[in-house]
Amino acid sequence: AQRWLSRRRAGADPVLRLAGALLALRRGRAQDLPVVLDGLADAHPAPMPGVRLCDWLADELGTDKEARLAVAARLFDVRGGAGPDALRAAAGVICTWRSAARDLLPLVAGRLTDGDPVVRAGAAHLVAVAGAAEPDRYADRLAVLLADPAARVADLAAWGLARMGDDRCLPRLRNRALIGTSVFDVVQAYYPRHVYLFTAPALFDVLAP
Repeated sequence: AQRWLSRRRAGADPVLRLAGALLALRRGRAQDLPVVLDGLADAHPAPMPGVRLCDWLADELGTDKEARLAVAARLFDVRGGAGPDALRAAAGVICTWRSAARDLLPLVAGRLTDGDPVVRAGAAHLVAVAGAAEPDRYADRLAVLLADPAARVADLAAWGLARMGDDRCLPRLRNRALIGTSVFDVVQAYYPRHVYLFTAPALFDVLAP
């Protein structure tokens, strides 16, 4: 199987080219990381039935921090990272190595103005989680989202501002508490470390700060 894939690394099928490069990288050939990154240019978000590119890459690269970080960053520029998939890859890396936020969070924040509300919500979620220690860098960008037409985006932005100690979150949080509806759950939920789900936080986590 290895020989078969190796012979197709220069072929026309982008999935086979990428698989061959991943195989070489897995076998300890660090020089093949640029080949993997190049292979992402033509990669489809779902290269195989039932398989998301971002999840496949994460499984293949495992604990290789340098490769996971480079791939996550590259996904923001290629169609394989379309929609929320680049955010999903970045979330996995940031949750595994907190230091990765320094390189990936600026790319994530660039999606705060995306035309897709699902992508804006995912970006707001990650900035709220990983950007709380840098309010000078991200608070104003979240504050703009308080007026977002998508309720989930605006609520997640308010959560991020609460974590940053920014009182611009208070009018929206007060309004949501009075209305009795929001994206926030009433209970806390915890997930295994290797799983990052973009679920809304519990109301306690939002109000406690």
